[in-house]
Amino acid sequence: MRKKLKGLIAVFVALAFILTTTPLSGFATEAETTEKEDVSVTEGEKFTVTYFSNGEKYGEPQSYLAGETIVPPEAPEAPEGHIFSGWVINEKQDKLPETMPESNLEASASWKLKEINISFVSDEAEVKKATVPFGSSMEETVPEDPQKEGYTFAGWYDKDGKNVFDYDSVPAEDVSFVAKWLKNGNVVYTSDGKTYEAFEVKEGEKIPVPSTNPKKFAHKFIGWSPEIPEVMPAEDLTFEAKYEIDKDFVTIVIGGTVIAGGIIAGIGAAITGLSIVGGIIAVIGLSSIVGNINKTYKATFKVDGKVYKSYNLASGAKITKPEDPKKDGYVFVGWSPEVPEKMPKNDVTFEAVWSEYNPDIPDTGSSAAGVAAFMTLAVSAAAAIIFAKKKNDK
Repeated sequence: MRKKLKGLIAVFVALAFILTTTPLSGFATEAETTEKEDVSVTEGEKFTVTYFSNGEKYGEPQSYLAGETIVPPEAPEAPEGHIFSGWVINEKQDKLPETMPESNLEASASWKLKEINISFVSDEAEVKKATVPFGSSMEETVPEDPQKEGYTFAGWYDKDGKNVFDYDSVPAEDVSFVAKWLKNGNVVYTSDGKTYEAFEVKEGEKIPVPSTNPKKFAHKFIGWSPEIPEVMPAEDLTFEAKYEIDKDFVTIVIGGTVIAGGIIAGIGAAITGLSIVGGIIAVIGLSSIVGNINKTYKATFKVDGKVYKSYNLASGAKITKPEDPKKDGYVFVGWSPEVPEKMPKNDVTFEAVWSEYNPDIPDTGSSAAGVAAFMTLAVSAAAAIIFAKKKNDK
């Protein structure tokens, strides 16, 4: 009995020793261990890159962990006369970074104007060659009139027979012009001192006039000087094109080169750093054009708190009001707040304003008709007063 008791005491002493020398965590269950391991593993926060091209979202947004390498999508299709020059992320046109920062990014496609080769050839010999940006002034590339003994120079024409002065600006592709010569040309039409077109006319014949008017960058053609007589006199004649500044023609200066504003407007470009002087917009120091630096914003039209119409628009874009909503028992008055002409740089919401329908007022179908009805009543009332006054005077 004593031996059994001593054995039990020895067991308890051993257990006590183990418990005092082993941490309690060592007895944690497998489930508890797994749970702790799961809690310790946390996934890193991801940030998004959203791409824009010419004012619209391009492709799907990309998500990256901070520090991961950014792999941009394939370059979007370039607008006419432009070359893709990379992705930029702000109004300073900073390049899209190679690795992801700890913030979301909006990257916009930027474009460079194509460099176009313009050549002028006479009798298979090159007279002049110029390389100029797409959309710039064509007449600036035209050389002085060439000379050829026994002939009159009659202008520069492309392979399709189009005169160099019929171009609004430098086209999107390379072009070559060939000199036209007349053996006995004696009526010459010029533009800025350079031949536009020439004719051979006999004395007493009617003087022909060019079938098209010459064009000059940022100007309007207003006629020929001096006045063209009806019939050809004995001497040769020269007429110079007259122009005036086209106040509606907008030009943009990019990297020191004047570009037709319509070229830029055609791609919906958003350009910063603009200063407007008369009909000229000057962009100082930029060598590329950004299709959409600023993101689009949402214009929401609501009826009784529910979305009626919504539009995504770039800042500065025209806001088009939706069709007037309808509501039984009410007449639509307008939108609150008042809808501005152009989209601001923030989301905007407009709520429909109603006026309770009054059955005592006849439904004219439109505000214009209402005004007409009011005027009719006013005229009738005035006539009644005049008639009553005349009756009293009698």
